[in-house]
Order: sequence, then structure tokens, then C-alpha cells
Amino acid sequence: MNILEIVQSLDKGGRTVRFVDTVLGLRKEGMKVYPYSLKAPERALKIDDICVIPRHQGYNFSLVLQLIDIIRQESIDVVHAHCEYTQFYAGLACKLTRTPIVATMHRSDLKKYRPSLLNFCLRFLVDSFVAVSQDRQNKLIEQLSIPSDKTQVVHGGVEKTQKVGDEQRLLLRKKLKIPADVFVLFSLGHLGEIKGHHHTIDALQYLDNPKVHLYIAGSGEEGEKLALRKRVAKHQLQERVHFIGQTDIADEWMQACDIFVQPSLEEAFGLVFIEAGSFAKPVIATSVGGIKEIILNNQTGLLVKPGQSKEIAAAIEALEGDKSIRQSLGEKGFTRIHQKFLLKHMINRYQLIFDELITSKVSIWSKLWSR
Repeated sequence: MNILEIVQSLDKGGRTVRFVDTVLGLRKEGMKVYPYSLKAPERALKIDDICVIPRHQGYNFSLVLQLIDIIRQESIDVVHAHCEYTQFYAGLACKLTRTPIVATMHRSDLKKYRPSLLNFCLRFLVDSFVAVSQDRQNKLIEQLSIPSDKTQVVHGGVEKTQKVGDEQRLLLRKKLKIPADVFVLFSLGHLGEIKGHHHTIDALQYLDNPKVHLYIAGSGEEGEKLALRKRVAKHQLQERVHFIGQTDIADEWMQACDIFVQPSLEEAFGLVFIEAGSFAKPVIATSVGGIKEIILNNQTGLLVKPGQSKEIAAAIEALEGDKSIRQSLGEKGFTRIHQKFLLKHMINRYQLIFDELITSKVSIWSKLWSR
């Protein structure tokens, strides 16, 4: 099977992780995959053969011709597009070449699920829509009027899982220069408001234990960084809140922490919560978007309402004070990741969708030609 994987950009984030994982996973299963992006990646990725088709401002209908050439030259069997604009231009190319197209919808921004001319066009151009969560599938059906039989849910996943013992955790803390007696809360995500870091910072003011420290990994705009730092200063938490910045060793920070905390205001899915579970870490998160499908409240983590700093503080206090509860939540989270959220599960689902779509297309055209 020859597959064209195309994405609008490869900036830091869950969409890029899923794109890379999909390409590598399909190749591992013996598929011939051609990865394309409309923007050059700003950093090295695990894929070293990504082709770039520059996208200019305004309408880019020349992209349609370029994609038609690629589809024909590489004998593409199915196109998998990861963003609205790539879905639109690739959808036009696929209609003209009678090639099936699958669209994975990643967006956390709820405005992207409102009716629009672009979304109206995609309803007719795309053969199968993949939502990254049941929550987002419901939005495709209910808000964009996409037929339910044209939608599927494919959760993301991790490749490896690993439990960390106390000795290894202490060694990692020493490497990361974390004091041994500190209770570590870890957050991982860009510094925009949607990730809810400001609510975690606010929550610390309600905790009496000065040994509870928050470490935030991720980058953001200067204004976003400044806003968070002002909040830290307002609550006089400079000694307890630490900004790590962009990191290539997020796994080590995840293993070194006591709790993973991220009270997002919205998440289409939330791969970081799976990553936390893959290290058997208890999680404090919000009951929004796809998070509810990953974290089972009071079983694999604690879910709070978005924007409620006092609830976050109460959840932190409850877990900080009882190691047995932390271990129980982490163990059950670890088991759940193995059952539902491994990378092989995602790749198997995509393969099945591609196979069914190609078979269906061949059957339709065979019937038309036989008339």
C-alpha cells in the first residue's frame, strides 16, 4: 500500500507527534509512506525524508496540481491529511484522481468545529473523517453535520511504557537538580492559557506545604511567559514555581515527578496524559474534551472542573498526603494505557480504515465501469 501523509506544519505539539508516529508506525508494518508538509520543520524529527511543498498566503490552487503529480507518480493508494487546508487541497486532488482520502481532525480550538465554507467543502471532499476522541467525533456529527458513518475515532498512543522505582526517581532528580525532599508537580505543554498553567500556579497559594513545587516544561510567546511570571510574583511563589522551557528530556521529568498536573481549559485529546500513565504517574486534569476518555476519575487520576484553582489545590493536597492513593492511581493508569492507548492500537486502526476505504473505492469504480 502506498500512502501519502500530508500535514500543514510540523511545529511542536500533539499533531506533529501523531504525524511522525503514524508515518513510522505504518512503515514498520511494511507500508510505503510518503511524508509531506506545507512548511519546513523548525527542528530535527525522527523522519529524515519529509518533502516540503511551500504554501503561500491566499489561495494555493497550484498545490492541487502538485499533489495530483505526486499521487500519479508514486501510485498513491490513499491520502491521509492532518489539517483543514491540506485536507481541502488534497481533497480536490483526490477527487480528480479518484483517490480515497482520510482526514484526521486534531483541533483543540472549538471555533474550528463551527460551520464554515471550508468545513462545508470538506464534507464533500473527504471520504472518511478520523476524530482523535469521541468528544471530537460528536462535534463533527452534531456541529458540522458530517454523517456518522463517515467518522471514526482513533485514539493516539505511546510506544513504550516504563515504571520507575524510588531509587531511579531519586537519581533522576539529582540529575535534574531537584532537591530530594521536594514534592514535584510536573506540567508539560505550551504556555498559552488553554493549558491552564495559570490555574495551577493559583492553586499553590492555597497549599501550606512549602515543599510542594511546580515544574512547567514548554515554550510560548513572550507575552504568555510574562503573564505566568507575573502571576508567580503576585503569589510570591518564586521559590516554588520553575519554568524549564522547551525540553528534549520530558520523559525524565515525567519519571522524576510525583504527580502530573495539567488543568487544560480544552483538549481535543491530550497525549501527555497517556505519557504520564505510561510511567504509572497519577494525574490531576480537567474533565474537558478527550481527557475524559483517558483519565477515569478516582481510578487513574483526579478530574476537576476547568478554571477551579481551589479544586486543583484540594486534589494536590489529597494525593500529596497519601502515597498509597498515588500508587494505586498510577498502577491503574499504567494498566489502562496498556489496554487502550498503545501506539500499535492507533496504527492498526488506521490500517483497517485505509484497507476498507481502498476496497470500497475499487468496488464502486468497478461497478460503474461494468455498466
